[in-house]
Amino acid sequence: MQQLFDGIAPWGMCAYEKSLYLDRIDVAAAEVMVRHYPRRTSPLSVMPTMPLCGQFSALTDDDTAFGGSRAPGVVVNISGACPDPAGFAAEREWVRDFWTELRPFARAEQGYVNFMSDTGQEQVAQTYGAKYGRLRAVKATWDPANVFRHNANIPPGVS
Repeated sequence: MQQLFDGIAPWGMCAYEKSLYLDRIDVAAAEVMVRHYPRRTSPLSVMPTMPLCGQFSALTDDDTAFGGSRAPGVVVNISGACPDPAGFAAEREWVRDFWTELRPFARAEQGYVNFMSDTGQEQVAQTYGAKYGRLRAVKATWDPANVFRHNANIPPGVS
């Protein structure tokens, strides 16, 4: 599963992505998807949409460090990828516009942290919810210098 997107995401690719959780894909959300997806300009831009159910939903929200609800639903990843830096601005705008129009159908200001680009601390904190403080304490113990910060970062907090 970790290598699923390797073919379209080689090292050095210009990429930008945003994600959100939906309880379901109803007709109105599907219409947004059908309208926006063809607007991408790079054939490497994708919209993987994955069901969240089964064992994923059998766990409680507090059972893992996962940021987001364990309620059944889907995660929609809008990923703009472009081999040519000159075309990157258009792909990034495609992702942002698509995400903005799909946002009213989402559960909250949360997204899957591995599908987030240029996130601010507020969105990361919202994604992790009540777990955020606990994760900051863990980070203070195991990475107090915040070496591992090149992601949807959780800064070290009080341990």
